[in-house]
Amino acid sequence: RRPEIFVLCDVSTSVTSASVFFLSVMHALHDSFRKMRSFVFIERISEVTEVFAKERDFKAVSDAIGRDAGVADISGYTDYGRVWREFRDQVEDELHPRATVIVLGDARTNGRDPAAPVFGSITAKAGRTFWLNPEPRLYWNYGDSVIAAYEQHCEAFECWTTRQLEDFVKALTREFV
Repeated sequence: RRPEIFVLCDVSTSVTSASVFFLSVMHALHDSFRKMRSFVFIERISEVTEVFAKERDFKAVSDAIGRDAGVADISGYTDYGRVWREFRDQVEDELHPRATVIVLGDARTNGRDPAAPVFGSITAKAGRTFWLNPEPRLYWNYGDSVIAAYEQHCEAFECWTTRQLEDFVKALTREFV
């Protein structure tokens, strides 16, 4: 049995070019893993698993998510704390030691509560958690970036070059210990 994979993607305007890239990563993951649930978020989280199940063409997937995902974007600012609480409430009973959680985002909280303990409780139930950050490591933890608060609960990767994406894929395809 394949492990269940949960992918969460920040699609806020501050990471627009990265969000297009991350949606393409989600698209590729859906082609590779059958038991996968996908979510997009800005201020709130929306499940988009069905969009990937219905659409095979990336442009159609991207258009459908942009049009129909229902992601709350009242202020235009990411609210990771709210996202973690909503995600935990939606999937907590489905997380298990063979599950993998993948976060695609810059960990910029816009001054909002990062809710790192909630993120920690999610990762404690999953077997593995990976974070792909589109920013160079040099910019991590500057300004409103709180990746250090999350990094203690997951394996974090810079993800702005092909080589870095390869490193993530190698880690993802490693067997569970």
